[in-house]
Amino acid sequence: MSRLTRTITCLAAAAAVAGTITAAPAAHAELKPGEWAGLYLYDDSWYEGEHRVFTYSNGSIGFSDRASSIVNNSWLAWVVYDDRDFRDRRYCIRPWEKVDVLGAPQWKFNDKISSVQLLNSYNCDGYPTFS
Repeated sequence: MSRLTRTITCLAAAAAVAGTITAAPAAHAELKPGEWAGLYLYDDSWYEGEHRVFTYSNGSIGFSDRASSIVNNSWLAWVVYDDRDFRDRRYCIRPWEKVDVLGAPQWKFNDKISSVQLLNSYNCDGYPTFS
């Protein structure tokens, strides 16, 4: 096998491994410098547009009915509700979990979040989840 063929073969194998690693879910996301640990609500799908960060429970978030994607950038689970004061339809989001499109057919939760609750646990026992 020529040196060029070996190099191409090694690069192809490395690319295949990198693709596998990229496609696999990460154990947890890393915070970037300047980011807060907390719950991130984004105005648009795919984490675009204006966003708000929550670090504690809030019964009336002031960003009502605008969230289209969500990221839990913390070690604890959060519950998001479609009404103020932690009422009505709800979903739990586990630590380091993301939801690209809240309006997806399985959730139909686009522009619905009105209150957020930080749980004292990393699990979502007793709550419906996004996964």
